[in-house]
Amino acid sequence: MRKLIFFFLLFISLKSFAVPGDDCSTAILVNANNCSSVGQYSNTGITGTLNPPTCFSTGTNNGMWFQFLATGPVATVTVNGGTLTNPQIALLSNATGCTGTFTELACNKAAAATATLTYSSLTVGTNYYVYVDGVNALVGTFQLCISSPSQPSNDQPCNALTLQTNNFCSPIDAYTNTGATTETLMTSLPSSCFSASEIVNSVYFKFTATGTSNSIKVNGSATGLVRPQIMVFSLSSCTATTYTSNACAQATSTSNTASIDINNLIVGTTYYIMVDGYTTGTGAFQICVNSYAPVSTVVNDDCSSATVLCPGGRYYSTTKGATPNSNLDPIADGTTGEWNCNGVVDNSVWFTFTTPSVVKDINISVNAKCIVLATSSSSGSGNLQFEVFERADGRSNCANRTSNTSNGTWNSVGCTSFGSTPSSSVVTISAADLSPNKQYFIVVDNFPGCGCDFDFVINGNQGADAGANQSVCLDAAPVTMSGTTPPSGGSWSGPGITSAGVFTPSQAGIGSHVLYYTSGSCTDSKIITVTGPQVVVSNDV
Repeated sequence: MRKLIFFFLLFISLKSFAVPGDDCSTAILVNANNCSSVGQYSNTGITGTLNPPTCFSTGTNNGMWFQFLATGPVATVTVNGGTLTNPQIALLSNATGCTGTFTELACNKAAAATATLTYSSLTVGTNYYVYVDGVNALVGTFQLCISSPSQPSNDQPCNALTLQTNNFCSPIDAYTNTGATTETLMTSLPSSCFSASEIVNSVYFKFTATGTSNSIKVNGSATGLVRPQIMVFSLSSCTATTYTSNACAQATSTSNTASIDINNLIVGTTYYIMVDGYTTGTGAFQICVNSYAPVSTVVNDDCSSATVLCPGGRYYSTTKGATPNSNLDPIADGTTGEWNCNGVVDNSVWFTFTTPSVVKDINISVNAKCIVLATSSSSGSGNLQFEVFERADGRSNCANRTSNTSNGTWNSVGCTSFGSTPSSSVVTISAADLSPNKQYFIVVDNFPGCGCDFDFVINGNQGADAGANQSVCLDAAPVTMSGTTPPSGGSWSGPGITSAGVFTPSQAGIGSHVLYYTSGSCTDSKIITVTGPQVVVSNDV
């Protein structure tokens, strides 16, 4: 009887001194969003009880067990080695707990002091295991970190966010693919833009093409989505299991921008945009869309039809078919007109912009291709010419000059002439030559006998301004939105917005919402974040 009591006490004693983490049954419970202290854990003296995962090196098995409860579909597990100089980790699942067979979900072996892995298909509320060991039998101290970011609202095609299409750019870092999951639709990706081992953390947008030509650009950053990749595609429905790729693009290893220019989309058709990061890349990004119809006629042939320019917008135009313009031609008495560039103004097209209250340099990045027109006897190719004008006499903006007494109605801010075919250049209008809150005109022409197709992006000018981002409580009263309205009165759209521009937090719901402010041809946006209802703490007993 004494022997039985002795062995029973010995068994209890051994169980009480079991090392935490030395087996699945003693796996250390950790939070799905937490970092331990530096060097808090050590696999020294532990004998592993799991067959080595696929990526682990050979050597003594000193694997240590941890477990966590998934709070979202994505988890990133990081081991920062201390005296454990080369950690290796595996993420495991087991529907029956610690009995039966474990399924290896992800595995990584470090060549340095940090090993990390990300898995994007966890089931919320399910228990998962982390197994930590050292490369080639190494042991020592380490820190364990697990993060589970919230899932983006547009993680699936059926939740794709609808984008504006008229020279629209979202705020910088307005969206993110952090926390996005994989889906069966994207198991096969275009090899020209995605690698065979791609882990897709994609989010989705959609737009309705208003023209056959479309420009889509995603801007990441050094602190956001470092190397974005995008695809424009078609779906028969958002629940379809196959898609048709229209175009795709991937940022280079030295760039944080991916761009697509596509000219065969069908007007009125809805298209989807998938945004992802190279391999496992995640982070915040900006997205820009412009859907337009190339025109065969010149719509901005005169000052009165000048195209209003929005900051950051890309504009496509041509001088082919444009006519001589009376605004800047010499007047009837032979006095020289205000045009200061080379040659006469025979194929001019007009644009207009307004300066902001704090004047900046206006930068215009131009791509041009000029040819000799079939009706001309000229040879070679002519330069494209940009000249900027302001009105100085208080007249209506496009009033013509009628006599010498009105000389100076159009004041030239400067002429820039550049490029043989094809050419690219940056036209800079110095802030020192501009006045605040003032309208200016750009007249674009080319050498006589030639015609030029060109496109450009302008920055530094004033456009629709939605104002600063905001944060409001869910139970806050409706807010009347306001914005700066050049060149004309503006209108609002987006979640929780009425036609009168009133935003109701309870209608939009908790979360971050992008609201669009359109003024004339310009669109700007802002993020308004709705937080939980205000909690009132009472001292009453």
